[in-house]
Amino acid sequence: MGPSLRDTDWLYGSQDAQIFSSIAEGRAHGMPAWQTRLTPDQVWKLVTYIKALRTRNEPQAPSTE
Repeated sequence: MGPSLRDTDWLYGSQDAQIFSSIAEGRAHGMPAWQTRLTPDQVWKLVTYIKALRTRNEPQAPSTE
């Protein structure tokens, strides 16, 4: 449904604070805001988890079509 979380090309930024903002505040066209349901500590744990998924050679890169 959404873009890959394993690559390094992110529309709203791939730095820790930018990922935190995307999760907490949400983004247009499909990413809901989670700040009312998750504590800041939980969001930071998600940031750490998402960054741990990264790989240089993504095995199933998303289609660009």
